[in-house]
Amino acid sequence: MAPGVAPADSLSVLETAGLIGVEKGCEGRRGRTWIILTPVGATALAEEIGRLKVLIARVETTDTPED
Repeated sequence: MAPGVAPADSLSVLETAGLIGVEKGCEGRRGRTWIILTPVGATALAEEIGRLKVLIARVETTDTPED
């Protein structure tokens, strides 16, 4: 998360993009927020994880000079 950005702002952006659903309610006397990954969000997350795996594989197979 970027410095100075409230978590609620980040959640709002993700919700507007259709990646998550946000449900607010109470549990006992405390307010609660539940975050639900939408099908679009699940697809986007899977694609991002795939890209990260490719990046990790590149870094792990890159020859680096030893000190």
